[in-house]
Amino acid sequence: MDNTFAKRFRDERKRLGLTQQELADKLGISKRTITNWETGQTKPFLDRMVMEGMDVGYLISGIPSPPECLQMMRQSVGHGKKTDYLSKDLRILAIKEYCLIIISHLEDID
Repeated sequence: MDNTFAKRFRDERKRLGLTQQELADKLGISKRTITNWETGQTKPFLDRMVMEGMDVGYLISGIPSPPECLQMMRQSVGHGKKTDYLSKDLRILAIKEYCLIIISHLEDID
């Protein structure tokens, strides 16, 4: 995995003011998994991160997303619901929607 992504993931966890253990508890995974993500050993599942408030757009692009985009993405993914119950198609649609929002935001910057 790209070490830049791993660093951004760590930066985003810290932005949220969470320890590795706290984030692991929120995501229902082990602290070791978080460590693996932050060192680039393994790859995370993005829909769960969105539900916990992480800025996936920043993780991917290095450009922080506007708060309204983060809120819209959390609603699209199904904040408050377990992602296990969301269909794969719905998750893909939500990620595509988020990407379009980020692209439109980047066009506004130019």
